[in-house]
Amino acid sequence: MTNTESQDTQHLLEQVAKLRNLEEGWLDGEYGDPITDTALARAEEAVSVMQACGNVAGSVFPLEDGGICFGWGDCTSLTVDIEPDGSVYVHNADIVAGMCEDETIPADGDLSRALARWLS
Repeated sequence: MTNTESQDTQHLLEQVAKLRNLEEGWLDGEYGDPITDTALARAEEAVSVMQACGNVAGSVFPLEDGGICFGWGDCTSLTVDIEPDGSVYVHNADIVAGMCEDETIPADGDLSRALARWLS
C-alpha cells in the first residue's frame, strides 16, 4: 500500500467517524435519523475491505434512515450503502455500457468476500 492509499483510507475513516455525531433531525431539523452503531461498525469493516482491494471510495455521506453511503464517481458509478441494520446494498451503473448491477449483502453476510468482488 502506498502512502497516498494509506492517507485516503485514514481520511475516509475520519469522515465515517464524524457521522457518529449526527443527531436526530440532522437533515433539515425534522428528518434524518442518527447513524446507527451497527452501520458505523459495518462501514469501518467496509473501509478495511476497500483498503485491502486498493479501491477506496472517494466520498462518504449519511443516509436519511441512519445508514451510510460510499461512492466512487466516474463512468462506472459504484455505490455501497450500509443500511442501519448492517446489511449492505451495492449498486453499479455503467453509464457508457448502459448496464446496472446490484447485490444485497445480509447483515450477517461475509462482507470481505462479497464486497471484494465489486472492488477488484
